[in-house]
Amino acid sequence: MEIRPILLSLKHNKFLSGVIVLQAALAFLALYVSTSDTYFTLKDWNKASGLPLEEVISVRSRAYGDIDVKSMIDLDVEKLKSLPGVLAVTPNRGRPTEAPRGSSLYLSPSEDAQSELANIFEMNASALSVLKLTLLEGRDFAPADVYRGPTDEGGAAVVMISEAMSKALFGNESAIGKSLYLEKGGAPVYVIGVYSNFINGGQLNRLGKSYNTVIRPQVTWKEGSTPDYLVRVEPNTSEQIKERIVDVLYKNNSNNRYVSNVETLTRVLKRMYDGRSSDAAVLLGVSLLLIFVASLGTTGLVAFLISQRRKQIGIRRALGATNKMVIRYFLLENSILVFIGLGIGLLLIFTQFILSAQATGDLNISFPIMLTCALFTWLVNVFAVYLPARKVVNISPAIATRG
Repeated sequence: MEIRPILLSLKHNKFLSGVIVLQAALAFLALYVSTSDTYFTLKDWNKASGLPLEEVISVRSRAYGDIDVKSMIDLDVEKLKSLPGVLAVTPNRGRPTEAPRGSSLYLSPSEDAQSELANIFEMNASALSVLKLTLLEGRDFAPADVYRGPTDEGGAAVVMISEAMSKALFGNESAIGKSLYLEKGGAPVYVIGVYSNFINGGQLNRLGKSYNTVIRPQVTWKEGSTPDYLVRVEPNTSEQIKERIVDVLYKNNSNNRYVSNVETLTRVLKRMYDGRSSDAAVLLGVSLLLIFVASLGTTGLVAFLISQRRKQIGIRRALGATNKMVIRYFLLENSILVFIGLGIGLLLIFTQFILSAQATGDLNISFPIMLTCALFTWLVNVFAVYLPARKVVNISPAIATRG
């Protein structure tokens, strides 16, 4: 049986064996993280947005100096709505297709309350018109529902939620009239409507919660804050109207603002996917390079270990061991080290994703990808061992045992 002599041999070469184990663990970890990130990016690439992307223009501007932000917002909305081809306008906090990390919603204010991740968007009573969403249940916002005031003085008492959000929170029950808590111990908000799904952004997209959205009817501000807007225009007019939007905004408080960004949601969504795919591709390339470097290191280490055991190999050959038996011995020895490394890598992966689940509320992990990466890491190491092992077994027993 070869296992016992292999374990004894590894015990006498602890440092080099530890290096091989560490290389396998880190290579496996890096390869899995990059591959899974690439997979989940491509998996959700063509997911329906639920929005008329070319008809919705996002406007971002910067206000500075001594300025009445409330009056600026009111005048901006009035001027934008008066433009030919503009159908609806809303100030906004949070931009569809590019929403940041999700917020937790709770069904009760208790510490052990059930939670669900979502992106919360703040808009006025024209939210559904601007995003061209369909009201599926309940009622739309009325002007009286909209809270207007400084950010630290209150908020709207009602919300509308997406169809996906409704199912995630209440299953097949109606969401209308149900209470939600935007923070533990906070005041409840009440659901008055359910609308058709629209994509929120990259953070929740990769967690399988692309349509978990909440719209809260409020227009808030603070001195020196940046007023942003979403403008819905008639089809095939966005390019012409973008220039008019910039002109109108500069005419309104031109000395106290800078219009930093005017673009359709098509461009915003494309940038989200482009950024994620580029990051994933770079990470995947670095991981493959790491695998290659690790395989070179393993080849060198194994060649060194084999050279230190030339006499042992010669004796095994003299006692009748064939070339295949000697090669199999070293492949088995290396496989034991690699499997230990893969076990450590698995532990690191689960630790990483459990910590991520605690932060995001979801465990996004793929066992088929994990198995494929483990198999690939093992095969690379097998190949790295096979080359030096095949070279040394061709030395005759007499030469190997000399001296």
